[in-house]
Amino acid sequence: MDDKKANVLANFESQCFLDAWTKEQIESEFQNNPFFHAWMTKEGYAFVWEAYEQAELVRIGILPTYRKQGYAHRLLIECMVHAKQAGCETMTLEVRVSNIPAIRLYEMCGFIKSHCSKHHYQDGEDAWIMICEL
Repeated sequence: MDDKKANVLANFESQCFLDAWTKEQIESEFQNNPFFHAWMTKEGYAFVWEAYEQAELVRIGILPTYRKQGYAHRLLIECMVHAKQAGCETMTLEVRVSNIPAIRLYEMCGFIKSHCSKHHYQDGEDAWIMICEL
């Protein structure tokens, strides 16, 4: 990963999440995690870990200007197709219980709520753990 792409992804992260990954964290994933995959478009990005039969959607972010236009749906489907082609059987994710738009998107793509992880985030909010068969 070149420095320019790492800067762009770190900028996207800061626009999409309060607990944004740093440029160094992103670079570390690219350099040190053989299971890490990333997608980047002008509208947003996604990070997925694909390990054997299991994939995990680690991050998906759409820049504020492009939200509610179907970009997250297209990007998520692309990630799911890639994971299936790589031999993954399921995909999991974590989502804040208050993030209703994201939960609706995930359900639309076939994810179901598995269980609630209490006090999952640094601010104490719970997370739904969701899973989808690919």
